[in-house]
Amino acid sequence: MNFSTGGPSHLAVVASLALAGFALVRWRRSAGSSTGRKADLWFAAALACVWPASMAQYIAHGTLNLQNALPLHLCDLALVTGLVALVTRRMWAVELTYYFALAGTSHGLLTPTLDVDWPHPRFVTFFLHHGGVVLAAIYLVVGMKLLPRRNSILTALAGILLYALVVGGLNWLLGTNYGFLCAKPPTASVLDHLGPWPWYVVVLSGIAATIFVLLYQPVRWLRARESAPVDDRIPDNP
Repeated sequence: MNFSTGGPSHLAVVASLALAGFALVRWRRSAGSSTGRKADLWFAAALACVWPASMAQYIAHGTLNLQNALPLHLCDLALVTGLVALVTRRMWAVELTYYFALAGTSHGLLTPTLDVDWPHPRFVTFFLHHGGVVLAAIYLVVGMKLLPRRNSILTALAGILLYALVVGGLNWLLGTNYGFLCAKPPTASVLDHLGPWPWYVVVLSGIAATIFVLLYQPVRWLRARESAPVDDRIPDNP
């Protein structure tokens, strides 16, 4: 059965993730220091299992190839920074996870590049990956109260530029299309409305900068409410 964006399985997954995120954040904000820290590490461990699980299903179905074997998509980078942030609470990792997940990975949740539906393993690993990254970003900022710093937009812009340069170079060398930097996804996406290559990459960069600015506005509100410090590493809740 082919996947349909906005179909029953898609809407059910998105709704489930929204409910799980609400419950997870609500619980983390009220958890004690020791219990909360254990939960952070368990969350990190769960995220660490996602990519190997994706590779296992590619191998099992004989679909592993150079186009999907390397963790070079932006959502892969957000997963790695999410792991680092959950374990170390370093603010640069929190910031990259927050901006990359909510500006980029969330798009994958709304317009998935899928050609299989539930209960195919690819469907499961796709939403575990993308949903886990988005939940991690919200969990870090709202649940753990690790609020991005005032210069965090510049950090995110520098990160996205470095990503484009490095992964774009690797795409050129390997003949791949990680990050969709060389061609649009085969399924419908917002990139279809941004012009041909390479202009859609340029336009997307401007859109990303605008979204980063918008994403910082809730952080400003939370910072005023929480009176959070802006150190490089913020201690856990007492």
